[in-house]
Amino acid sequence: MNSGLGTIVIALAAIIIGEVIFADESFVGRLVCILYGSIIYRLLLMLVLLLNVFQANDFKLISAALIAFCLTVPQIKSWIQQKSTRHRKGEN
Repeated sequence: MNSGLGTIVIALAAIIIGEVIFADESFVGRLVCILYGSIIYRLLLMLVLLLNVFQANDFKLISAALIAFCLTVPQIKSWIQQKSTRHRKGEN
């Protein structure tokens, strides 16, 4: 049961990362973005393991934090764009 749940988490993380980082409208483009998202997700998790800062029990927490960060990236991008637009217009 746990390995099935882990597979779902990895798949959802790949979709989220792929959609957030690489925006594409075509179906094939989205599939490629999801593939890149899964590679990036695995590389980031491998980096966390190689740093050897966290224990194995903390791995799920790091994974959840990584996914949460990727979900906030679009909001951060829009906030930065709004700030730069206001700055160019001379507003504060």
